[in-house]
Amino acid sequence: MNLIIWRHADAGDSLQDLKDDLERSLSERGKKQASRMSRWLEARLPESFAVVSSPAQRALQTAVTLSSKVRPEPRLLPGASLEEALQAIKIDEAHMRKSGHLVVVGHQPLLGQLLSHLVSGKETCWSIKKGALWWLQRKDAEPFWQVKAAIGPDLV
Repeated sequence: MNLIIWRHADAGDSLQDLKDDLERSLSERGKKQASRMSRWLEARLPESFAVVSSPAQRALQTAVTLSSKVRPEPRLLPGASLEEALQAIKIDEAHMRKSGHLVVVGHQPLLGQLLSHLVSGKETCWSIKKGALWWLQRKDAEPFWQVKAAIGPDLV
């Protein structure tokens, strides 16, 4: 199974008002980052894969550069807990077993917590740069995920 954890591309600075922040769009730089990373992923992903994303505008805009079939997942919104993120991924485990690939688009610090938990079993927060992704791989019997790739948008 393959799990790609992708932090949304650049959308400028966060806003104080939560509603306004959730509606924040990608910057021009962010649009370029998302486009470059999508091309990189498209060259490596199989025909069938699933994409789940935080419903925040900047995350959805990042995700749709890869696929028009994005499932918005409220448990990936800023402020969600690690447990909520794990549940969001669990819903798509059946598809992940079938196609082998799930792309999750969201925010820091949640994605960093998820990454740390899946790879090391510890609940710390690893840093993920805006627009960057971590590609994890695991066999069914293995307890932890292994890092297949970690790449920032400035490297593609």
